[in-house]
Amino acid sequence: MVQAKQLVEKGVIPLQLGPEIAIYLGISPKLVSHMVMRPGRYYNSFDITKKNGGRRRITAPRVFLKTVQRYILDCILSQVQPHEAAVAFRRGHNCSDGAHHHVGRPYIWNIDLADFFPTITKSQVFEVYRKIGYPDAAALFLTGLCCLEGRLPQGAPTSPALANLVAQPLDLKLTSMAQSASIVYTRYADDMTFSSTSLISAEGNGHLGTLVGSLTIIRWLAPRHWKLFIESRDQNCPDNTCELDTAVFQQASTFACRFVILRNARVV
Repeated sequence: MVQAKQLVEKGVIPLQLGPEIAIYLGISPKLVSHMVMRPGRYYNSFDITKKNGGRRRITAPRVFLKTVQRYILDCILSQVQPHEAAVAFRRGHNCSDGAHHHVGRPYIWNIDLADFFPTITKSQVFEVYRKIGYPDAAALFLTGLCCLEGRLPQGAPTSPALANLVAQPLDLKLTSMAQSASIVYTRYADDMTFSSTSLISAEGNGHLGTLVGSLTIIRWLAPRHWKLFIESRDQNCPDNTCELDTAVFQQASTFACRFVILRNARVV
């Protein structure tokens, strides 16, 4: 009872075993339990075309499971705040909120993380529910409702919020490291952005290298590419852009970096 009271005080629904979530939804506990035991029956998978021409696999829950996941999102996950650096998938926030952190800071580094959702594991999701305060049985049941084949499915309404909460230690570490180099850090889902008011110095380059190195030791993050956007008033840049040839950082792993200069860069 004490644990249930603590969960209520946090603003989340109290669960001891997990299947009783069906009572809140007015559906059969057997149905909800079957979703955990046979999750593959409650998803549809399809591919969509990405902006770069590649293909992205979407695994979307069917109606009944989607209803349960939306309830989990509304009554549990949305009540838990991620790190302030996480600016995506938060009620009352939008993409411009993240952009405003970087206004007036012309030097911007962007990292795109590969396969962000599917590389988050069931054990990481389980730990999120345990940290919220759920007993192991309920945490495991909730995890089963939100994962497929031991991973976060890209397409489930609960996946973005869970990804933000799983990434809290990462956001905390990168924010601290960025601040030590007078750099601002935000993350919009799988897009990490670092900005500065001045061109990176040798010392700052060392800090940036540390940031890159820190990513390589986090198993589930795989940076695809780096881009550096720099404000410029060079009238000779065709279409407002110029490419620089110096383009490789050497760290624990090698990252190909393309530097692009944007003329009069600003957030609209």
